[in-house]
Amino acid sequence: MIVNVSKFKIAQGAFADVFIDLHSRTAFKLFKSYKHPDLNGTGKEEIGETKTNAYRRKVFDTEIKAYNSIQASSLLKQFTPKYHGTLKVKVLDNCGKDISFQYLRRCCYKMDFIEGENEKIDLLDDKIIKILEKKIGFNLDVIKEAFIDMAVIYTSDSSVIYNENEFKIIDFATLDFSKFEPSKNSLGENPYDNLNI
Repeated sequence: MIVNVSKFKIAQGAFADVFIDLHSRTAFKLFKSYKHPDLNGTGKEEIGETKTNAYRRKVFDTEIKAYNSIQASSLLKQFTPKYHGTLKVKVLDNCGKDISFQYLRRCCYKMDFIEGENEKIDLLDDKIIKILEKKIGFNLDVIKEAFIDMAVIYTSDSSVIYNENEFKIIDFATLDFSKFEPSKNSLGENPYDNLNI
């Protein structure tokens, strides 16, 4: 698939850019490569291109495993954007120049686009949660337990997109890769040295 950035609304994250197609109401989450001009301060530049890209592929893999896992749960399918699978993309800038090298082209998945407020799940105000639970008809604690039941254990960095009719959880995975962040420890060791990536 060809993604021309001029035709998409773009939301930037630390690991990926999300290309939003307002016409089809879908979004493509495409992971950034080492060569992306904005890695958003994730610090992975210090470990070099090979390990940075391998790490990002591992994060992508855990998100895909999580999305595939939750397809067996009607509850989780109801409270996550509809998943349309993975795809390989070619990215063109506003002038039509190929900038695919800035991305991990095979690390892309498509989901429904949900319009609304976007907030980290653990920062969402309790009053708002109670209002949404009552209006939309869900229990957030039950949803969190359902993730665990489906072996999706990393939701602490998840976000929710909500409006008066919808409540959708995004950014979840089967593993917590944040513990492998590439900050130098006090001994000057690189925490990636022992990773098999």
